[in-house]
Formats: sequence, structure tokens, C-alpha cells
Amino acid sequence: MHTGSVRILIVDDSPEIVETLRPVLLKDGHRVEVADNGRVGLELLTSFQPEVVLLDVVLPEIDGIEVCRRLREVSDAYVIMLTSKDHEVDRLAGLSAGADDYVVKPFFPKEVSARISAVGRRSRSQILASHDPLTNLANRRGLNDRLAAVVSQYDAAEGTAALLYMDLNEFKLVNDTYGHDTGDELIVAVANRLRSAVRSGTLVCRVGGDEFVIVLEDVQSASAAVATGNRILEQVQAEPVPCRKATLIPSLSMGISCLGDSAHTPEELLSQADLAMFEAKRKRLKECVAYTDLIGSGHLKNAQLRAKLSDAIRRSEFRMAYQPIMNAATGAVFGIEALIRWRVGDEEIPASEIMALAEDSKQIGVLGTWILRRSFKDYAALGRNDLKLHVNMSPDQVFETGFLKELLSACQESRIDPASVCLELVERGFSRDPNLAYTALRKVRDSGFSLAIDDFGVEYASMTNLLNAPVNWLKIDSSFVAEVHKNERLQRLVRGQIALAASMQVDLIAEGIENQEQADWLREAGCVLQQGFLYARPIETEDLAARVEEWSAAWGH
Repeated sequence: MHTGSVRILIVDDSPEIVETLRPVLLKDGHRVEVADNGRVGLELLTSFQPEVVLLDVVLPEIDGIEVCRRLREVSDAYVIMLTSKDHEVDRLAGLSAGADDYVVKPFFPKEVSARISAVGRRSRSQILASHDPLTNLANRRGLNDRLAAVVSQYDAAEGTAALLYMDLNEFKLVNDTYGHDTGDELIVAVANRLRSAVRSGTLVCRVGGDEFVIVLEDVQSASAAVATGNRILEQVQAEPVPCRKATLIPSLSMGISCLGDSAHTPEELLSQADLAMFEAKRKRLKECVAYTDLIGSGHLKNAQLRAKLSDAIRRSEFRMAYQPIMNAATGAVFGIEALIRWRVGDEEIPASEIMALAEDSKQIGVLGTWILRRSFKDYAALGRNDLKLHVNMSPDQVFETGFLKELLSACQESRIDPASVCLELVERGFSRDPNLAYTALRKVRDSGFSLAIDDFGVEYASMTNLLNAPVNWLKIDSSFVAEVHKNERLQRLVRGQIALAASMQVDLIAEGIENQEQADWLREAGCVLQQGFLYARPIETEDLAARVEEWSAAWGH
């Protein structure tokens, strides 16, 4: 049941997105117009006069950020940005341009419909009064107004002002698992706790789907702001949130920026606090993070690398290196793991960072294909089909329609048996849509490939994934290995992992072996397959065949 007709303009060049959204919105009783590029979208503002605009970030002719800026000059429409990745640059740019909210692709059409219905339930004057319809907190517009006043009245002699930027961790997983009604219940509960955690008159805002901002005025120092931020985190996260379908434990990441340090405008306050928040999220920190120039320079570096990535893929500037997986009981080489390498100037970019950059810039499909074909070609040239080839893949690749076809095509091209290949995937690959991931991976395994969960236990250690994902291997992360030969708690944990693998009839590989004590302890505990600098650093392709022959000759294999 809808709450009244709303004029909605969809500006998106993806037929799939339009064909998914339009029928749902029409069924809800709304009027819908569609533009497949930014120029047409701006033209329709005058003739159609939309109340809500669903605006893609990446558009032909005029991008979504510029469309939003121009729209704000002539329209008070409620703008929801459609972003392909939950990435701070797109999100912050959209909100800075005047967007009211954003939705991350892939999304459920009902999610968008629910947000539009929430807008429709409120009068136009209420929306323009700068409040979020779900929580009744100030929205982005209310925040902009207050920040402008705070900055104009700033006096360093009287202390500082701080902006606290918060993001609910794993909120998309809540929506996917329990539905958007439960997600809304969690949002409202967190909003109420934030209100209760600050003094009356302190501005608390909801500035995105799962993001909140608090403005602290007249704080004595940056350290005092951090102390306040940590107290707020503790208070909000102290108790579970009872929802109708589940009881949830709220978890937030928080970043802080202070006026007068390196932030002098509202935009700089927002940008720096947002970057600090992502630093807290990236490192899974339970305390708030204050912005530093080091965080800013790291963000700038990543932005520059993302800009170079397309050219690097087109010019094949990457190369592959291979690290042996050894049998610590016999000394034999069991297999090799393929690791991508990219040198930019004098700096060698780590494989994990390359993959993250490709995911953020939506180029993981192209890069993933390059990695598969190059590593398969190198493996075929090695002529050692007695060794297992391990190749890392991004979780995003699993959901691509043609992924299995691409795998089999790469095998055919290099004339290698799928049974020789083990594909490694971290557990977050299951979080977006577990059932779809399980189904896709079963097809991969049915085609002859082996599968491994990489970094097992670092993020989830989900029993459900072990039960349903058709994996052959678990990889013990280096963080569990570093002190395992001398830390009793780690020893008990790793023995538990070994016992779990045995009971589930999957094999284990330990990563990050750097000294003989680690290797001996793991071997005696029952984990004989190992890799790390103790055995060899990653080996360049041109040296691989000679090194494998050296090891084989030394151990008689």
C-alpha cells in the first residue's frame, strides 16, 4: 500500500537498473520518468518537475555529481544517489553536491521504494525543514546550515568544534538477512541512543543510509573531542537492540575532525572526519579515530593509484609472482600461490591493495580475468601439473554471470586441468548474498576446481559458511601464526582451527611462516602444509621454473 503518488525521475544509463526499479515504483502508484544520461535528466527537471530524483553517479555526457549540483540551483527535489560501491569519494562528493541520501548497488527495489514512501509520508515543507523522515534527526541540509554558523563564529581562543562521523558496521548484512524493516528499527534505535548520549542542543544528524554526524561545539581540545567520541561509542554499543525479527548488537566506526587544525571549512570538516571514519572501519578499530595528515596523504595516494589503474590494466603493467606452498613433513613442494605485482615508480604495491583498488574503481572484472589467464599460462609453461596452483579471486567476481565460463575458457586456452587449480576467496565473499555465493561456488567445484577460504577466522569464521560453502581448504592467517610458538591462547585457538578442519573434512594451509619455531609447532600440531618467508619470498615468473627444480632436486621430488 502506498502513501500517495510521487513524481520520480530515474537518471541511470543501466537498462537493468531501470527495468528493476520502474515496475515497482509504478505499482506503488508513483509517476515515473527515465533519463539515460545527465543532459536529458536536467532537461526533464523543467518539464516533469520531479519530487524525487534517483541519480546514478556514473553517467554519460554529464556525470551524476555535476547533475546534482545543477539540479540544486533550480529544484528542491529529494535526491537519492545510486552508487556502485560504498566508497567514500562517490558518497561524499554526492552529499557535498546537495544529495539527500544514497543507496549502494546492488540493492533491492523495495529498499528504494521504502525510502521514497518515507519521503511521500511527509509534506514538502517538512522535507525542506531539514529533517530525516525516519529518525526525525537533522539531515544533510540541517547539518550544512549549522556547520556554516559554527565556522563563521569560530574563535580559537575559546576552544574548538569537532565533527564526529559514524557509520553502522555490517548494516547491509542486517538488511539482507532480516529485511529493511529490521534495518529501519536498528537505525531508529541508534539515532535515539545518539540523542541520549549528548547534551540537549547538540546537533545529531543522519546524513546517509547508515551514517550519522554529531557536531560538538565549544570543546576544549581535540583530545577532549576524542574522549567524548569514545564515550558516545561505548554508550550506543553497550546493549543489544531488540527488533521484531532479531536482537542485534550495534557496531559503529567513528572518525573525528576538529576545526582549526587542518579543517577550516564545513567541507573540510566533513571530508576529514569521513576519511578518519573509513580508517577506523578499515582497521576494524573499536575506538574513534582522529584525522591526521597521514590519513589524508594515504587517501590521496589511493585516489592517484585508482586513476592510474585503468591505464595499467590496458598496458599490462602488472606481473605475477609465485610463492611456494611446502609440505613441512617431507620438504616437498605442494603447490604455488599466484600473487599479482605492480610497481609504481619506486614503490611495489601489495597484492591486497591492488585488488582493493580494482574493487573500488569497479575494474575487478577486467583485472581478475587478466590474473586468471596470466597465472594459468605461467602454470602451463612450468610443466608441473603435480603441483596445485592457488589463485586469489575477489568476492565481486563470484557474482559475475560469466565467471565460470571465463574460468573454463582460461583453462582451455592454457590447456590445464581445472583439478590443478584452487581458487581462494575471503569470507566476506559470502556476506552479500550467501545463497547465491554457495550456488555459484558449487558450480565452480562441480567443474573440477578446488576452493579455499583465505584468512579464515579474521573476519567471520562462520559455521554456516563451513556448512554450505563447498570448500576444500581453510587457510590459517598469518595473524594467528606470528606468535603461535610461544602464546598459549593462540595455540589453543589454532588447535581449534585444526580440529574444526578435521571434523569438516577439509585441509589446512598455514600462511606467514617466518621462522623454524612456527613451522615446527604447526607441523607437530597437525598442519603440515605451510607457506611464508621461511621457505621463500614470492618468486618472479622468469625464475620460477629454476627454483622449483632446485627444491625438487634437494628433496628428491
